[in-house]
Amino acid sequence: MKTILFACTENKKRSKIAEAVFNHLAQEKNIDAHAISAGTIPAQEVDTVVAGLLNEKDIKTQLETPRKLTDELLTQADRIVSFGCLIPDMFPKDKFEEWLVDDPKTPEEYKLAFDTIYQKVEDLLQRIS
Repeated sequence: MKTILFACTENKKRSKIAEAVFNHLAQEKNIDAHAISAGTIPAQEVDTVVAGLLNEKDIKTQLETPRKLTDELLTQADRIVSFGCLIPDMFPKDKFEEWLVDDPKTPEEYKLAFDTIYQKVEDLLQRIS
């Protein structure tokens, strides 16, 4: 089973959306892969807007408390996707990619971030399956 690591600073918005969408779509498409997420400076809790947005999109998931990005998580990952919090040159090019998705603040930005991440996850699943 492939492990995808989504990393951002606080692990409370974009990386949580990506993790939930990835796991939802991988299960739906019967792809042998799963996602985890972590942050360089994890927040105390997941953004409540993210939980509501995932529920609204019928993505059922148990959102875990934001977790700290560790060397162990980086080593376990078959692929690492950063939202701007990691230095690309520190990782093999075939294992790392950067998704430039702005940190959402308004309802419209949350919806745009979700839609962008959803499309990028679909593309990633096609590449790894």
